[in-house]
Amino acid sequence: MRPLKVHGRYYQMSPPERYKGHVEQDFEVDFERSALLAVDVYGHGFPPGEATQDHPSMNATLNKTWDDITLNFVRPALEAARLAHMPVVYAHNSAPNVEINRSQLGRQLGRSLQCDLEDVLSERPGIVDPLEYRAREGARLLDIAPAVAPRPGDYYIRKHFYSGFKDTRLDTLLRNLEVKTLFCVGFDASCCLLCTLIDAWELNYEIVLLRDAVRALEIPEDEDIGYSFTNRMIIWMETMLGRSITTQHFVELMSNIEPKAAKIKAGG
Repeated sequence: MRPLKVHGRYYQMSPPERYKGHVEQDFEVDFERSALLAVDVYGHGFPPGEATQDHPSMNATLNKTWDDITLNFVRPALEAARLAHMPVVYAHNSAPNVEINRSQLGRQLGRSLQCDLEDVLSERPGIVDPLEYRAREGARLLDIAPAVAPRPGDYYIRKHFYSGFKDTRLDTLLRNLEVKTLFCVGFDASCCLLCTLIDAWELNYEIVLLRDAVRALEIPEDEDIGYSFTNRMIIWMETMLGRSITTQHFVELMSNIEPKAAKIKAGG
């Protein structure tokens, strides 16, 4: 065992007459039984001018905040984990040949995003086996920017529901790696990342959220009244699923394992 001495926080929803709110806590996790889980970090952080395909609900302007989080927080977390030889696991959307558009997922997102989900989540020909996954020329949404793309030795799991655990090999992989604790980054905090962490928690994984390396889809009506859905989802996860830390603290934890990681700075 190589203990990591973590300084995190959770949200205390008690006493009922006035919640205590955020509580800081020191705790230990075993580095040897930990992994960094990155959920749906595709589509953001590309070099300026490089063509990509926007998510149906976003455009270049809306993408800016997500790009900043990807480059300034997700990337440092990935780099630090690799230097320390912590397993890095990606869980990303895909379109297997399972008639997704006929599922409740396809029908719901077809309505809310006004898109053909199988088409949107297709990958480029030559990347996937067309007998198993949908591919089409010009598919770009699932492209991953070089700054945060998987490296040799990383693990990549294709998912086709919100959760990275539903009908995938993710749990098998983590159990084979003897992972108990998941340090988590990615998108979005109100959907795929959230559902993945709920399933992880129900499977008895310990959750440590890198709270500045996530974002939720903000609703314009909420933003008009100064409400942040991202912050609310982080608090919900800190209340119901686990504790959170900053990306810089994660980098510092990795530098205790590999001193070279100390050169990495989160936040841009």
